[in-house]
Amino acid sequence: MMYRITYDNGITQKKELIPHFDYKTRIAPDNYIIATLSAIKVSDRVLMDKYKAQVSAIKGALNRDYPNEWFTDQSPIFNAIETGVIDLSYHMSEQYKFNCKIEKI
Repeated sequence: MMYRITYDNGITQKKELIPHFDYKTRIAPDNYIIATLSAIKVSDRVLMDKYKAQVSAIKGALNRDYPNEWFTDQSPIFNAIETGVIDLSYHMSEQYKFNCKIEKI
């Protein structure tokens, strides 16, 4: 499902709601693999090209399966659908809240 998020300052974003399960089992592990392979530096050009090809393939699959910006059903944005307030205080060291309007489109 696609949502429009409009903040008090007028900025608007469109994001897709995805299950947190997808994030935990697919997106996060794939991003870890991408970061790991991207950090490897070897002098063997053939091996480096293989790593780069793997990174490109994983990124391509993620972009194909999750082409839009997204948020999960366990995120502050999801909670704000009901409250109209994105509360990031849990993730920050201080009170950090944004008023917003979130509507299904």
